[in-house]
Amino acid sequence: MTQQTDNSRLPGIDGLKAVAALFIMFGHVIQKDFAVWNAGTPRIPFPFECVTLFFLISGFLTTASSDRAGSFSPLAFYRKKAARILPTYYLYLILASVACIILHKWQYVSSKSVLWYVFAQGEFPFAMGNGLLPFVHLWYIGVLVVFYLVAPLVLRLDRSKQILVFSSACIGWFIIKLIVFLIMGKCALYRIVATFRVEPLMLGSLLGIMIKPDKTKCQSIMGSRVVFILCLCGFLFSGLYALKLPAVVRPEFFTAQYSFLLFSVVSVKHNLMDNKVMTWLGHISYPLYVCHPLVLIIISVFIESTGWIPDTFGSRLLTDLLAVAVSLGMAYIFSKSVKILTDKYGFY
Repeated sequence: MTQQTDNSRLPGIDGLKAVAALFIMFGHVIQKDFAVWNAGTPRIPFPFECVTLFFLISGFLTTASSDRAGSFSPLAFYRKKAARILPTYYLYLILASVACIILHKWQYVSSKSVLWYVFAQGEFPFAMGNGLLPFVHLWYIGVLVVFYLVAPLVLRLDRSKQILVFSSACIGWFIIKLIVFLIMGKCALYRIVATFRVEPLMLGSLLGIMIKPDKTKCQSIMGSRVVFILCLCGFLFSGLYALKLPAVVRPEFFTAQYSFLLFSVVSVKHNLMDNKVMTWLGHISYPLYVCHPLVLIIISVFIESTGWIPDTFGSRLLTDLLAVAVSLGMAYIFSKSVKILTDKYGFY
């Protein structure tokens, strides 16, 4: 979700980012904390697990797009990631803060927790249950920032050492999380360890290293239409049977499930994820993820202030569609605005 790559090598990757963003937005639209008109709708955990897919994709693109010819530049890496992530992040932070002041939601900007978001470290208030509603989803960005700060240390190594480091980190982090859970339960330390989704980032990075431009036999099999449809169905229905698993291993289940879908998507030249609509949605998936909660909050405040509550299925559906349409428009404006800023000041 954080970097553009050659679509001829990575077909459908933008479509996969679009699917993840849309599912997460759907989860927030039906969540009463964001959308008061859906107060009676039960919370569905699956859409929020799609952030695991974003972590997988971010790790994958980090290694798949890195220069393997030995000329990797940490400074260029930091510059590119900062230009891709931070302008949208801070533009949203400013806009959301101003909106909260105008809407008299002072508690969101006067809390000490807001300082975590200023330094792009929203994963800590999220883990401790102190996340601020307009910014709570930004924990994903905080985890990514830490990953991108550390990643160049590994990307400078040769391919075999990268595989060793990423695989060791993936397995080791899961063992640490499991030990903390078994000894201390769902304590503060466990919540922090669990919030840092190291496993999907590491597994995605491994896939980025091992998937080659020239298809191997395994890639040809994973890229078949039948396997792709099976992986897509597994993704769509994974939320149903994953809820039966213990919460401590559920993220790892989703990581494994989504990795098969990612593997299949990048191995197929033409699939449901590879068309103009999905590519466009993929291009705005990051600003869509960042800005859609503010749209939901503004609509909720308007509904509360007018006293009009959508009380029929049709009225709630129309309100949902309005929220989605405005979110897409706002994400597009964000995308264009950030591009103008980065082009003007020479970032790339």
